[in-house]
Amino acid sequence: MNPDPLLLFISIFAVAGMLFGLVLIVRGFANLKTRRFVESLPPSRIRSMALGPVELNGIVGPGLEVPDPVYRRPCVYYAVTVEHRVLTMKDGGLSREWITLFEDGSGLRPFWLADPTAQTLVWTPDAELQFAEYHEYSCGFFGSLFGDSVELEFLRHVKKQRVFMRRVRLGLQVLRPGTKLFVVGDAVMPHSFNPADTRFAEALRVAAALDRGRVIVRGEGPFIVAKAAAAVTEERSGMFLHALIGSALLVLSLFVLGFFWEVF
Repeated sequence: MNPDPLLLFISIFAVAGMLFGLVLIVRGFANLKTRRFVESLPPSRIRSMALGPVELNGIVGPGLEVPDPVYRRPCVYYAVTVEHRVLTMKDGGLSREWITLFEDGSGLRPFWLADPTAQTLVWTPDAELQFAEYHEYSCGFFGSLFGDSVELEFLRHVKKQRVFMRRVRLGLQVLRPGTKLFVVGDAVMPHSFNPADTRFAEALRVAAALDRGRVIVRGEGPFIVAKAAAAVTEERSGMFLHALIGSALLVLSLFVLGFFWEVF
């Protein structure tokens, strides 16, 4: 016997609501746990930090940069995307949609973090990066015909065209030396840290040679690189709101699912 289409439709949406509710609950409590962990850590200076969980404020230092592909300026991280806008048929009508033409990135790379007392190596490949400067540039037919800029030349190189018949958009995320950052992680001795990626072995040797040299890595707690302490987690009210909405959605979905299965 074939299932009732209405019952099947409602069941699918009820199950989706249950899953979304669970995600909201888990996210709310996970963010609350992270916030409490960060609040429990006293801020440390790099020179005097102890081994174990640390909370640091500093700026990205020079030494491990690569040039970004658009401006050719030094950075420790970049991610670039080029898209163009096309007309598509959707639901019986025309709509505009952005299609990705090009993507490139440096991947997360270790960098030096400096404060007035010293500098330390942050092993960002294992971290959760929550902040990077974002640049956006878009250009259409007339802009490409008469314009002249670094961003436009990069787009022309990607598209292999000098004049664009469609609107094109460039997005660049970048982390440059001099950027102020907030870092939460685990401080360890360089000689005790053996990463799988051996490309930055020289940086580890430099860190080991520093007075009280340390490397910030992922430990038992969170490993986060953010703009400031306030940006690590959302407001406490937002965390509880996520958990409350998730719980309500979960209960409602279970009720709807049970009711319709009983009726039908």
